[in-house]
Amino acid sequence: LTWDMEQAPKLAGATYKRLQDIVLDLRGVATNAKAYHKALQELSSTSGKLFSSIQNIGAKVSSLTGSVSALGECLEQIGSSYRTINAQLDNWITSLESDFISPLETRLKTAPKEYENLLKTYKQDHYNKQVIVSKSHKKILAYKKKKNMTSDDLAKESQLQQAHGTYVEERDTVRMQGLQQSLLEERKLCCFVIDQYCVVARNEIAWNAVSHQVLSTKVTEWAGLASKPFILPPRDIAEVLGSTDSTSDIEDDGPPVARAGDDSDGEGRMTNCQTSEGLILRESDTVMNMGQFTPHFYNVIMLIAPHLNRYNVRTVRAINILFSTTLHTTPFLYGKKIFWYLARIQ
Repeated sequence: LTWDMEQAPKLAGATYKRLQDIVLDLRGVATNAKAYHKALQELSSTSGKLFSSIQNIGAKVSSLTGSVSALGECLEQIGSSYRTINAQLDNWITSLESDFISPLETRLKTAPKEYENLLKTYKQDHYNKQVIVSKSHKKILAYKKKKNMTSDDLAKESQLQQAHGTYVEERDTVRMQGLQQSLLEERKLCCFVIDQYCVVARNEIAWNAVSHQVLSTKVTEWAGLASKPFILPPRDIAEVLGSTDSTSDIEDDGPPVARAGDDSDGEGRMTNCQTSEGLILRESDTVMNMGQFTPHFYNVIMLIAPHLNRYNVRTVRAINILFSTTLHTTPFLYGKKIFWYLARIQ
């Protein structure tokens, strides 16, 4: 492999010039990295507020009765899970500042002057060696112009040739070392940027790993809890009714009067001989026979009647009045009326 040593100084100078251009580009990298760091800080802050809000909603809902409390706990889990994720995100953000931005800025402060000095030193060393080679070459040419050279002249010329060869080798060594140094500095700068970013990338990987670990174990459970938003579990009615007072807000024309066949006292309270379950089923049969509502309503009554023992006659009759006014309505509408009336009764 032959080397064109004459091109080495030009290549070294071009490499140092390219290094200066890379430094300018890296200044742009540092500026964008700062903007990226600021955006991640805003992301961390905003996401923290977002999931704290979700967690607060969950705390309120989880204190309720019925299956909705499980949904509240799910919302709390979502908030707490993202707190864990955000903690790792903060580690990544810190690493971006301490392991990438700060070292890069420090390097960019010293790099331009350092490359300038290296190029200047290289040019000076190469110039000094080139001057020695030129002078040696001139001496050889001067001896060759002599006529009738003596043996001493020939010996001197031989010494000059040997010295010149040594000077040329030294000059070529300086040329090669300067080129190698410039290429090495270019490599070192690129490796520095890559190595520093790898530290940041490891923290980013850790953040993604925590996100995957936390969410992959929970998202299926969360999705399962929210998979049937339009279906109300039957036990919800019982739990809601069982958690309320037995007072009624329904007003009528006066205090209820005991009728023949009523298993209640004059103030509308159930007697021991008959529960509200039996009464509501009996009155429902009566309305059913009158053809005032569909068998689907009867199923609804059968569902809620066992949990109405603590309600009085007025509650039972109010529900029957509700049912008798829901003819030709959709299940959704009369279901809505049921809950409205129950809320009034409570």
